[in-house]
Amino acid sequence: MKNPNARKGSTLESLFEELGELEDVRLATRKKVIADQLRAAMTRRKVTPAMMARMMRTSRPVVYRMLDADNTGLTLETLAKASHALDLDLKVSLVPRRKIAA
Repeated sequence: MKNPNARKGSTLESLFEELGELEDVRLATRKKVIADQLRAAMTRRKVTPAMMARMMRTSRPVVYRMLDADNTGLTLETLAKASHALDLDLKVSLVPRRKIAA
């Protein structure tokens, strides 16, 4: 049941939707999560960016971009190489969007 006192923009998600920025925020959030997971895995395994670049057969700038939460240009190929280098399983899925209550 809808709350009659609820205003549009009463949730952070609906505010970003009203501003037309929701997809940008979601993308940035997903990239931050991925970058944090990769950084944590590298730390656990004591892997430096230089070592990671060698294991991925790429350059250090690619590794730094991969670990940069603000750089959303991560390719699936780079992510696959990184997960392989860190002995991680990579799961990618598409799921239906949930609707935002008005």
